[in-house]
Amino acid sequence: MSVSRKERAGQSHHSLFLLSPDDRDGLTHVVRDLGWQAIAARRSAGVAQRYLASDALIALVDLRGGGDPVPLVSALSPAVEASGGALIILVEPERLKDVPVLMQTGATHFLAASPTPEAVEAVLAAAQVMTDRLGGGGREAGPTPRIRRGDSLF
Repeated sequence: MSVSRKERAGQSHHSLFLLSPDDRDGLTHVVRDLGWQAIAARRSAGVAQRYLASDALIALVDLRGGGDPVPLVSALSPAVEASGGALIILVEPERLKDVPVLMQTGATHFLAASPTPEAVEAVLAAAQVMTDRLGGGGREAGPTPRIRRGDSLF
């Protein structure tokens, strides 16, 4: 028996840190409709600390709109890695050539082009599987206590 997106939206238990200077509200609606709780921001200042404070294991960073994405990914990736999380980057199709460098910098997943709900759902599912595996498969074994993170991880 499958669960519809709308039913999952009412039972949100996954948190996502979302950073999007230009499309925060639009992306927030997409992820909430998929059943995720979005902790959303527009500004990149203090991004690592804000990610850690969100208690989300998955971060989605919208890199569309220009600028050099490497410093932003570099600033966030140590916090994501320390928490056993996943870092999804959203890039414009013209910037696909930048993806290998961004993956080396710390991104774990990427989306190109305008994110459809189906594409976002697929990449979030992949990121969730990765974080479950890094966390020792807690999902299959049942609920496990979460380790609180803090700035002391750096």
